[in-house]
Amino acid sequence: LSSPLISPGQTTFDRPDITVRVFHAKLQRVMQYLSTVFCGPLKYKMHVVEYQRRGLPHAHIVLCAESPPDSARAVDKFITCELSSDPDMKALQLRHMVHRCNHGCH
Repeated sequence: LSSPLISPGQTTFDRPDITVRVFHAKLQRVMQYLSTVFCGPLKYKMHVVEYQRRGLPHAHIVLCAESPPDSARAVDKFITCELSSDPDMKALQLRHMVHRCNHGCH
């Protein structure tokens, strides 16, 4: 987030009101994409929003497609597990999307 609403030196932890609004707006877009483009018609969908210890939200999403993918190759069209070749994007992926094992991990 970069905005006049966040003072210099502040992070998203300092403005949970803005963080939650942005999260819910993005969650709506993701749910719309999943239920139209990604999965096609659905039998059902549901999601639960939880908040971590520091107040940051995350969602657990369950979808049941009317016509689910019938092979690993069909799933691989949409889901990948590769780091970007772009150095800036790769740095962001490594910083924000790769799990670092800690004491509660095992």
